[in-house]
Amino acid sequence: MKMAIIMKVLHAIKFISIVPYIICLSYSQSYGQGTTFNAPSTIEGDRPDSFFISKVDSILSLDQVSGSDFKLLNESLFNINYYQSYLARHLYKRAIKKLTAEDKTIEAGILMRWLADLYYELAYTDSAQFYIDQAASIFEQRNDRSEYARTANLRRLLLTADTDFSDALKVCFEALNIFTDTEDEIGKAITFRDIGSIKLQQKKYEEALDYCLKSQGLLEKYNYWYELTFTYQRIALVYIKLQNRSLALAYSNRAIHACKQLNWFRSFQGLLKKHWTKGSVYEAFRDFDEALVQYDSSKYYAQLVHYKYLDKWLLNNKGEIYLEQGKYELALSYFQQALAFIEKQQIHQNAYDYFNPIYENIIKVNQALGHYQEANEYLLKLSASKDSIFRLESEKQIAELETKYQTLQKENQISQLQKDKANQRTILMLIAIFLLAMIGLVYFLWRNNIFRAKMNKVLKEQKEEITLKNTENELLLKEIHHRVKNNLEIISGLLALQSAQISDINIQKAMQASQNRVQAMGLLHQKLYQGTSLGSIEMKDYFIHLTQHLMDSFESEKRVKIELAMKKLELDIDTAVPIGLIVNELLTNALKYAFPENSKGLINISLQETSPEMLVLTVKDNGIGIDADKQSAGTGFGSQLIHLLTRQLRGTLHQESKDGTTITIKLKKSKAA
Repeated sequence: MKMAIIMKVLHAIKFISIVPYIICLSYSQSYGQGTTFNAPSTIEGDRPDSFFISKVDSILSLDQVSGSDFKLLNESLFNINYYQSYLARHLYKRAIKKLTAEDKTIEAGILMRWLADLYYELAYTDSAQFYIDQAASIFEQRNDRSEYARTANLRRLLLTADTDFSDALKVCFEALNIFTDTEDEIGKAITFRDIGSIKLQQKKYEEALDYCLKSQGLLEKYNYWYELTFTYQRIALVYIKLQNRSLALAYSNRAIHACKQLNWFRSFQGLLKKHWTKGSVYEAFRDFDEALVQYDSSKYYAQLVHYKYLDKWLLNNKGEIYLEQGKYELALSYFQQALAFIEKQQIHQNAYDYFNPIYENIIKVNQALGHYQEANEYLLKLSASKDSIFRLESEKQIAELETKYQTLQKENQISQLQKDKANQRTILMLIAIFLLAMIGLVYFLWRNNIFRAKMNKVLKEQKEEITLKNTENELLLKEIHHRVKNNLEIISGLLALQSAQISDINIQKAMQASQNRVQAMGLLHQKLYQGTSLGSIEMKDYFIHLTQHLMDSFESEKRVKIELAMKKLELDIDTAVPIGLIVNELLTNALKYAFPENSKGLINISLQETSPEMLVLTVKDNGIGIDADKQSAGTGFGSQLIHLLTRQLRGTLHQESKDGTTITIKLKKSKAA
């Protein structure tokens, strides 16, 4: 009684404390792609919904929706309490229709994505699937890779609701590749969490934790509170499975803190789920009194936003507590109330999210009470669901319960017959033994078939896991090349800064030459992570970009023309790097010395494959030529580097000064590692 009075007082204090917050509400709260969104109910004039609905209506009444109007429209729709306002879905559809008519299909697709989230939260998975497919199709047709990748979050949820974990992971890694290419760290963070969620459902808890912690690091870098609420909650659930009570509670508290940074509806929507998660933590570690306090807090916030689906979870949770305490009849009544609730609500969500947890608990209670027939009925329902994770275990339990039930029935029949007809005892015993032998034979054949099916499934999962690992490794290698390229650009920038502070012209030229060499190597790594093959580089395209960079560096575009007389040729990195540096040095020498006093000229570059193991590189200019008797104006380092790299490639260099200068290098291709 005292606890109930204390909870009522706390709830009254909480409500009073949020009134100023609601009055001072700022509707421009930033947000990211989340897991659950929806529509729904009546509108009250003193609630923030009235402001947002009025704002949406005024924008949709405009002749044209501008970019700033759309941003405000999107944010206003996002903040409407769709648990209580049935108008939310209507407003989304009205906005989508108007934007489509104005040929703003990308903006319409974004709202379709949010509308799909809204339907998913309300458990209308068919409608959610329809709108997310529409949005993905629009983004794909308009080649908007970033927005297409953002549909992965809900597509993953719909796939895992059907326990299609393999396709869900493929969707996530496709999105992760796009976010990596576009350097979208928030998108990467959300996708890391999505992958962690799938690993959690697959019971791969260490992998789930690793991905969720990656998500946490990126989101905390930007104080992205909305998405952090989901990430903290997911980490808390993982730590429950890892039996780490202190960290599970710590992350539950972090999730609650993150929710309090949001606007009123999104804050309360988050708090009702995060307090429920915290209650699950206490329940998992058998602190049942504190679990009930957290469940009451969750219900309080659910009542504020009129979230009606929570009752099912709370009824199920309380039943689990009584089950753990051995109060089986009381536990069974709560599970039956939870089941009646979702049947009354006509939930369209897949059984994995709604029905199966209750089925499992009812089975446990009936087993504890010795009600094998009732347990068997719910095992059949569980086995008939789409949940492949539990199917094999359910079928095994069905067979075991059938055996127990039939054995018990036969024993009762034998006992009754023994009382009525003592002379038939021997015959009945033989019948019972025969039946048991037949059951054993059927059970053996069934187990054999299940074993074979299970082995085939394991082999398939191993193959899919190898494919996913290869995708992860390829992504990692691209990331490495990307970082190497970025580091080389930093070095180039540092050289440029240092050169700007040096007055000696010769040192400046040496610094510029070093900067060009770094740029030549950085360009190679850029081509590697942007290309389709991580093991080779297309040299003609690389030479085009290299020559353009050097022409810009020496400001020679108007007076020197460079021709590339070669076909497309792919080389491995061990061969491409030294050749790139050689060409960089030869072009640098030609641009600096072959055409004095701003004279015009022509440079030809050719790289030919004369045999499977032999390459011929030719760089020719029509400049003044090289005077062998005249000392070079440079340091001579470039020439030394050319000869050193030529020897490294086991090649030979020939120089000819006739009508300009021609450098011919014959070299052997190195074998790729």
